Amino acid sequence: RVLFRSASCLFDQGNVDAALAKANEGLKRAPDDAACLTVTALAKAKQGKAAEAAELARKVAASTSEPEFLRVAGEILAGSGKHAEAISSYRRALASGYDAMTTYRLAVSLNAVGDRAGAMQAMQELQRRSPGFLNSSQWIDALR
Repeated sequence: RVLFRSASCLFDQGNVDAALAKANEGLKRAPDDAACLTVTALAKAKQGKAAEAAELARKVAASTSEPEFLRVAGEILAGSGKHAEAISSYRRALASGYDAMTTYRLAVSLNAVGDRAGAMQAMQELQRRSPGFLNSSQWIDALR
């Protein structure tokens, strides 16, 4: 976890190459470590390597039940146009409990795959549980 925190801090500071090196160091010790895989996937996405990032996000989704890592995996998959896979990650993350950002991302991906009813349901839940999060009422109106 120390390597993950270090890699995460480097990534947040915009030092993508150093974050990637630190995450790779962690992966040498534990190749399926969801935390280091997540940082690596984020770095690859930031570098414009969408296919590599999506493959790593799939590995993250397969190796963890941690909601934060599942949400990030979903975001990377959605950013690669893999909304159906993203939906699966978001739903698994939400199985651990409600999270406004994950619910929002779920709605976006549901809408992207043409499930307007599902997107509407997610946005209504967002509006009910987190009324100050974005302007969910505008989204709901747009989905009608």
